[in-house]
Amino acid sequence: MAWLRRKLREVAEILLPALALAAIAFYLSGYLKHQQEQQNQQRIQQSLEAKANQLAQAIVEKMTIYQYGLRGVRGSVLSAGVDNFGYSNMLAYSQSRDLTAEFPGARGFGIIRKVAPADAAGFLQKAEAESPMPFLLRQHAPHSHDLLVIQYIEPLADNEEAVGFDIASEPARYQTALKAATENKAVLTEPVTLIQAQNKKSQGFLLLMPIYPPGALAEQPEQRYQQLFGFAYAPLLIDEILSSIHTADEGIQLEVVDRVAAPEQPFFVRSVAGSVLSELHAEAEFTLFSRNWQVRLVASQAFIDQLELQSPQRIFYSALSIGALVILIISSFQLALIRRLQLARHRAVLAAIVENAN
Repeated sequence: MAWLRRKLREVAEILLPALALAAIAFYLSGYLKHQQEQQNQQRIQQSLEAKANQLAQAIVEKMTIYQYGLRGVRGSVLSAGVDNFGYSNMLAYSQSRDLTAEFPGARGFGIIRKVAPADAAGFLQKAEAESPMPFLLRQHAPHSHDLLVIQYIEPLADNEEAVGFDIASEPARYQTALKAATENKAVLTEPVTLIQAQNKKSQGFLLLMPIYPPGALAEQPEQRYQQLFGFAYAPLLIDEILSSIHTADEGIQLEVVDRVAAPEQPFFVRSVAGSVLSELHAEAEFTLFSRNWQVRLVASQAFIDQLELQSPQRIFYSALSIGALVILIISSFQLALIRRLQLARHRAVLAAIVENAN
């Protein structure tokens, strides 16, 4: 019975420290795993936010380039004179520029003329006479205010459907035109469906820049519209703009939202293969020609894989393995020590027996 108690005590001397060390090792492994998960989450979020800001900045820079194109068109009108500018001038301007290379993402550049209802018949007759194609007035709906008619646009082959369209007949385009005219600055419409891209619903925009006769710009905003000649304008499609920007990642779902027109309805969505991780997202807001836009990114597993993050599970098992090795070494040392003590006690007992015998 004494022998059994002694054996149990020896086992306990090894087992209890081992169990305590195992509990500590398990706790530390879990803690390191949790820390790695947080670090990974932070890095993913930082990468997403950097991508969102980078994409927002790239869109602003790209759209600013289009404004330079509109200034060129306006300068061509003012150089020829607002009363003398015609189709040949528009064609000469477009041929003097490499529009595709200089302004990737823009479908073209053109002129919108302000026409009083009383002058509409004469305007249409003159436009028909110089147009290389039949010039027909087209309206979204009848109205009683001034017409704002797309008279010229180049390249014509990509934009024939837009020629003759009265943008004043559609409320969103008309309100944008009034804002641009009264504030004397380039203004972007809310998402619209371009006449020349009917298959891309609410993915287009018009960028409008007002043109006034030289020296005719009034100080009072309400008087500027009366002096307005028309607009230099560019029709834009968001997918063509983004295709010329190489900052979006294939592993990220991209959404672009107009915060005022439809804050809950993205006008552009580029999905990714497979499912996205909705909890991993980032947004970036920016102002663009009087519109408030927001870029929204959602990560997929493919994006996370590209970051080559440390695996929390691997950290956990590595730490646990190290803990197990430490426990094994300590337990082996304890066992060796117990064996030495047992041997020393055994020798002491033998020595006592021999001494008593003598």
